[in-house]
Amino acid sequence: MLAQIIESLFAEARANNGRARTCLPRGLWLEADTRGPCRTLILSRRDGSPSPREAHICVKHAGFTHFGIANHQNKLVVFEQKEEV
Repeated sequence: MLAQIIESLFAEARANNGRARTCLPRGLWLEADTRGPCRTLILSRRDGSPSPREAHICVKHAGFTHFGIANHQNKLVVFEQKEEV
């Protein structure tokens, strides 16, 4: 189910100026960004910050094989990276 949500979020982002956002039932906000050379997934909460575990679960369901995670204020930003040669 989460994989389908993330897949449709990236499809919506590609269709709408490169960004799309949705809220999951437990208050976790996901924002997909396709404006750069790589897909980016931003995780946030209204109260508090998302956990690294939540980021890793989302990465797995997004199908990212190589990625980087960065903290930005109260958000976690996940960058998909190209496979190293």
